[in-house]
Amino acid sequence: MTPSFKRLALTTLSILLYGVASGVAMSAFNNFLNDSYRLNPDTRGWLELPREFPGFMTSVTASLFFFLSDRRMAILALSIAAFGQLMMVSVGSVFSFLILFMMIWSVGDHLYFPAKSALILVCSREENRGRVLGMTGSFEVAGIILGGVTTRFLATRADGYFMMFAVASTANLLAALVLLFLSEETQFAARRSRIVFRRQYGLYYVLEFLFGARKQIFLTFGPWVLIQVYGRGVETFAILTIVGHILALAARPLVGWAIDRFGERLVLMVDSMLLIFVCLGYAFADHIPIVAWCLPVSLACFLLDQLLFYVDVARTTYLARIVRDRSDLSGCLSTAVSVNHIASMTIPIFAGSLWTAAGHETLFVGAAVLALSMVFAASRVPAHVSLSR
Repeated sequence: MTPSFKRLALTTLSILLYGVASGVAMSAFNNFLNDSYRLNPDTRGWLELPREFPGFMTSVTASLFFFLSDRRMAILALSIAAFGQLMMVSVGSVFSFLILFMMIWSVGDHLYFPAKSALILVCSREENRGRVLGMTGSFEVAGIILGGVTTRFLATRADGYFMMFAVASTANLLAALVLLFLSEETQFAARRSRIVFRRQYGLYYVLEFLFGARKQIFLTFGPWVLIQVYGRGVETFAILTIVGHILALAARPLVGWAIDRFGERLVLMVDSMLLIFVCLGYAFADHIPIVAWCLPVSLACFLLDQLLFYVDVARTTYLARIVRDRSDLSGCLSTAVSVNHIASMTIPIFAGSLWTAAGHETLFVGAAVLALSMVFAASRVPAHVSLSR
């Protein structure tokens, strides 16, 4: 086994295990909140402020660990996330403890995201970045499917949510353990920039900001429609996780190929245009005259929404094409997490209040307008980016 293949194999295995943890968490989290704390849409929106605040602070938090390589940062992040998940579900129904340990989980996740991207990019070359990101993304999706299957199994056999989040925590710890076998000298370990704001990265950060808003609509209020409007339980979300990510297994490599073949601009524009229809579907599916179609249309919107979420790889390859030098990469990725969390923290507050005051229809019509602005921003991505490394 060559060193480069071993590096890619171990990185991919770790990402697969992280996918298992994510699959369990995304299947169970919203129902856990609803069943344990009985939140209304307004409170659910406000809860995103503490949950996403660690994402906003990613650049600052990452700078505290500037002396760590990307490998060691990923190990630390996965361990923090595992601790937060397990403690969150162990504190009963004490809301303040929920917020504390949910934030600790969030710190780990958000430190992991840029470290994971950097670990993958160092395994790729300029001409195959899209395909490598697509391939590793497919393994993460496979892990998410396995996590969804696990949640579906536990939902009918386990009492409460403890076992589900214990499985997620264990999977994160195993993902960290795998990275211990990744040799340090194979990793890009340049000093992590505290803040990277340069004019040439401006459009990339605009795209990240808009994605932060789009992300929270998917993660927070897409599931909340199915829970609050249609009364769907954790079994439904486990099945949706499985089905949606089976579709993503085929779509993720296709997205990577499309990026390499057509460029990021076209991929991001198509993604945003499809998102407009998803938002309108969320808004008006329950008004369809044929009642039997209402829930299936909403479920279809959820699945397409979930599928489109994985087009995020296009923004990463765009950054990799324009980054001035390798030492900017980790700093840009960390800064981008903070930028998109400015939207992640604020959008749910207004969206939850809008839902409470005017109904979910108004919320998702507004989301469709946001998706239209994403089309315009994506159209500004150069078709061919000159490299300046």
